[in-house]
Amino acid sequence: MIDIFNKKSTPSWSCLFGLALGVLALFGASHATAQITEIVVEKEGVGVDQRSAIFDAIKEALTQVNGAEVAASTIATISESTKTADGKSSYSSAEEMAKKIATATKGIINGYDLISSQKDPSMMGQYVVKVKVKISKLKISAQLKRLRLAVPKIAISRKLNNAAGRQFADDVRNKVVDFLTQTRKFAVMDRTYENISNNELDRLRDPNVKSAELARLGNKVGIDFIVVPKINNFSSKKYIRRSKLSGKKTTRFSSRVDLSLRVIDVATSQIKFSKNLTVRSDIPSKARLASKTARSVSDLIINSIFPPRVISVSEVSLTINQGGDSFSKGRRFLLYKLGKRLFDPVTRESLGREEISLGTVSVISSTDRVTQLNKGKIKFNFRDALAEGITFIIRPDMNGLSSGQARRVNIQKEDRKVQKRINKMKKKAKDDW
Repeated sequence: MIDIFNKKSTPSWSCLFGLALGVLALFGASHATAQITEIVVEKEGVGVDQRSAIFDAIKEALTQVNGAEVAASTIATISESTKTADGKSSYSSAEEMAKKIATATKGIINGYDLISSQKDPSMMGQYVVKVKVKISKLKISAQLKRLRLAVPKIAISRKLNNAAGRQFADDVRNKVVDFLTQTRKFAVMDRTYENISNNELDRLRDPNVKSAELARLGNKVGIDFIVVPKINNFSSKKYIRRSKLSGKKTTRFSSRVDLSLRVIDVATSQIKFSKNLTVRSDIPSKARLASKTARSVSDLIINSIFPPRVISVSEVSLTINQGGDSFSKGRRFLLYKLGKRLFDPVTRESLGREEISLGTVSVISSTDRVTQLNKGKIKFNFRDALAEGITFIIRPDMNGLSSGQARRVNIQKEDRKVQKRINKMKKKAKDDW
């Protein structure tokens, strides 16, 4: 990992080249799913005059592409926006009229060609036209089909409302967004840089911009759920202990964050999930504490909606369908086999499925999409079970320790044993004296 805060760290050219390729691949994929395409639809329209008949044909074309509701709204906009100063709708050329329509519909209609137009005596002299309508359509990213979430600015209690407290809250929020995005199970919507994206969209209204580009306007989507964490308390203490025998000082740190978490259904304001949690750390780093806090928040959300699933198995490892920074090497998880569905006997609501514990697994390695887990001493025929459609999930081992933490605990245990023997020897020597 490149430490951008360490001046001594110098990234290799191969690392930078790999990073550049990754960025290019990412933007290439994004571009492929966000292109503006033009759909040509040929329709007939009927009206008391040629203009009304053209509008009727355009409405039919829009209904076919975007549905009746959008078509009705668009035609109302066209009708109002194409009126001239005298309240009429005469234009010097068909091109001027088409350009006005394209602007009025934010580029949804990129133009039209009038193929034929005539009065029909059998229809009381109404105009019947045939129009080829060019409809510009933005191909929306497939990721927007996922559950859409937003994480607003994290609230903090009044006593923490200072520069340091606000910075810590921002760090936690940014990490929560990172972890939730990396699961590839949610469409996480921006709530920090909206002004910048809005300014870019405003540029599309410039008369010099191609009318087809206007199709990018009016495509913002709403969210399904809003994640609302609040930091209620934060404390950090430093303990210094001096050895009575050697006089050597040892320093220990203890930090604690108390926060509440709610997930709210935006459409109904119903609280779908609510929990209070406490995060502790013995490392003197606010950045590490912010990351650990964010991981606890994202773990709660992910495991209540999309717990990671086992998708493949080898002789020594399991592969799950999630990756990213949340799955750090050595982190431990509890492995479960899903059993029968459970229902509340009173409300008859589903309680999910029975979870049968199989043991503990730990992270071997992780990419941005999948994670390899060491199944350790767990004896189970995963291959046949997966083939039979049995589902396995993992959940964070909230009481477990990483390999590094386990080593520190072992050292502390040995230190206590040595100190206990020393105290016993001192007492015996004093009794002998």
